[in-house]
Amino acid sequence: YIQPFFKKTVLRKLNKDILQAFINSMNSMAPATVKGVFSFFRETLKSAYKNEYILPIWVDVELPRLKRHEVKAFTKDEQKLIENTLSINDNPNDIGVWICLYTGLRIGEVCGLRWNDIDFLSRNLTVNRTIQRMTVDGKSVLKELAPKSTASERKIPIPSFLAEMLKQVKDNNCTPYVLATRSHMMDPRTFQYQFKNILERAGVKYHNAHTLRHTFSVRALETGFDIKTLSEILGHADAAITLKTYAHSLDEHKRNSMERLGASRA
Repeated sequence: YIQPFFKKTVLRKLNKDILQAFINSMNSMAPATVKGVFSFFRETLKSAYKNEYILPIWVDVELPRLKRHEVKAFTKDEQKLIENTLSINDNPNDIGVWICLYTGLRIGEVCGLRWNDIDFLSRNLTVNRTIQRMTVDGKSVLKELAPKSTASERKIPIPSFLAEMLKQVKDNNCTPYVLATRSHMMDPRTFQYQFKNILERAGVKYHNAHTLRHTFSVRALETGFDIKTLSEILGHADAAITLKTYAHSLDEHKRNSMERLGASRA
C-alpha cells in the first residue's frame, strides 16, 4: 500500500496534505486495515523526523473511525452439535477445529502449525508462524509469515484431551504440518470451506471459522479466565484489546460471578 503511493514522492517534500491524501486513498478498505497501515508507516515517519528530514506531519491526520462489530460466538448448544459432528467424522484435518475451539488460535496460525511446534511432554504449543494468501507480481500465492505481532508469538498450554487427540493424529501423519496437505501448508480458504461443511452436517447456522476463536474466548470467560491470562493466550498486544473486544461477554461473566457470590451468603 505504501510504496506504490509514495514511490515518486521526495521525502523532504512530504507534508500533511500528501499524508492525508494517502489515508483517503484507502477509503474502500476496512478502517482497521487503514489504521494498521498508518501505524506501520508512522514508525518510518518518526524515524525521518528524528533525522530532521520532515516535520511531525502525522500528528493531525484524520483516520477513518473504527466500527464496533458485535462479536459472534457459537452458543453452548451449537458448540456441542459441532463437537458431536467432529467426533463421528473421520477427517484428520478436523483436529484444526478442535485446536481453534480449545486454544483460540487464528485460522492462519493453525494452518501454519507444525508438529515440532508442539511439546507433548509439557503439553504446550508455540505459535511461530501464520499462513496468509497474498498477491505477489499479480499472482495469488500462499505465504508463511511471522506472527502478526510480538505478542502473537506465544506459548499456549494444551488441554489434556486435546493433547491425546493430537498424538493420535500425529501417529497417522507423516507431513511436517499438523493439518496434512501433501507436505504443504493448508490454505486458510480450504480450512474455511471444510468448516462450512462441518456446520452443514451439524445443522448449525453458518459463521466463518474465525467464530471459533471468539467461541473459545467467550467460553474461557464463562469458566473464570482472568483478562490478562486470556489476552496472553489470544496473542493480543494489550489486555485492553481483549477487554474492548469481549466487553459484552465480560458483563455476563461479572453478573454470574456476583450471583455466585450472593448464593454463597451464609
